Amino acid sequence: MSVAPIIKHLSDDIINRHNNTLVFRTRIAFVVWIGPFIILSSFIVATKGSFTLDLNDIVVRLCIFVFVVCYLILGGFASGIEHGAWNRCDKYREMIFKIGRQNNLEGITEKDYKDNITWQLPVIYFLAFNLIMLSFFSISVLATKLKTTGNISESRVQVQIEEPVKVEVLRAKR
Repeated sequence: MSVAPIIKHLSDDIINRHNNTLVFRTRIAFVVWIGPFIILSSFIVATKGSFTLDLNDIVVRLCIFVFVVCYLILGGFASGIEHGAWNRCDKYREMIFKIGRQNNLEGITEKDYKDNITWQLPVIYFLAFNLIMLSFFSISVLATKLKTTGNISESRVQVQIEEPVKVEVLRAKR
């Protein structure tokens, strides 16, 4: 039996896992890490930067704490997912080396290529998405606690007509 197709398959799987990890990292970076700051910056633009946040309010402190904890846990989940992918790639590289050196499949067992974490991934993703919802909820509550200061409409351009304009309708004589 030729080992070239197996080596090709393992190499392709390493490339796929690498690409999936990069796509995962890019999506997480945009949605989770940048998303709340887009919401905050749109609020800053809408209020022209004139707002306050009462840090003595227990709800505000709780929301900030929940938000920070969610971000740290999400970072841990993301690094765990990446770590698992890289460990699997390293295992496949070892298998490729072993198969290439022996030029046969002797000594390769099902344990070498089977993932043993199939039950953990759904749990990790379920927890991660719940943390995303919880952090979004805490940001939403935090946004409701922001209070505008001053008169925002002062900086807007207002057009007023000083004198009423007279409009006359000319009728044709018969």
